[in-house]
Amino acid sequence: MIIKNRIVPIAFFVAVILTSFSCKQKENKEQPKTAVKNELNALNDQILSKPTAELYFKRAQLFVNKNVLTQALEDMNKAVALDSMRPEYYMFMADLSFRTLQIQNSVKEYERVLKLDPTNIEADLKLAEIYLYIKGYQKCLYYADEALKINKNR
Repeated sequence: MIIKNRIVPIAFFVAVILTSFSCKQKENKEQPKTAVKNELNALNDQILSKPTAELYFKRAQLFVNKNVLTQALEDMNKAVALDSMRPEYYMFMADLSFRTLQIQNSVKEYERVLKLDPTNIEADLKLAEIYLYIKGYQKCLYYADEALKINKNR
């Protein structure tokens, strides 16, 4: 009887703690969603008033965080149309293309990165990885070797 009397209050206490903990977790999940939505709305307003490559790039990053990859690619195409000299835009597009299994586009974008920045080791390594993946071993070795040469010179 004493054990039963102790178990009920303990079980009640544990249930209250678990319930309050799960409610706090739901609150924490809702706050980032609201923050992202607010940031997205702010970016949309800024783009409507004065579109810039940087704004499209920021919005594309938000779309990637929300896993809306096709919209992110569309925004990156707009960003590149406004400013085609930023290697980081092409890196981002290449990564997006790879994630959406558009391998040829990914290769094309990484090669653009290397035209703008021939010392970009990350682009060389990504190309080596892609060519390893698609069994283009000669090109894989070429890009891996380029990355090693760049690293050696630094």
